[in-house]
Amino acid sequence: TSSSEWKGMVEVYDFAGLSISQLYVPGILMLGRVLGIGQNHYPENGRKIIMVNVPRIMSASWALVSPVLHENTLAKIEMMRDDGNGRLLEVLGARCCVATQDSA
Repeated sequence: TSSSEWKGMVEVYDFAGLSISQLYVPGILMLGRVLGIGQNHYPENGRKIIMVNVPRIMSASWALVSPVLHENTLAKIEMMRDDGNGRLLEVLGARCCVATQDSA
């Protein structure tokens, strides 16, 4: 593994348990602001943003958030409907970095 593969932070957002009643405009806009802080103040620190357990209803909400994000930030975001453990293992490079239900 070269050192360049580890450059930057990996943010993981787990949407497990998110219900439709929690998807209200102020909450969705807050997600946009949180992602925006990173892009505005630490643009090169972030390497990857992985969202796991994303419910189908999130796609409508994402339409409110994504237009305010820079294309470089959008290129770093991956959304998965499952727990993302396979992708997280690939990105993080070590099984000890990925919590499973057995180890959480």
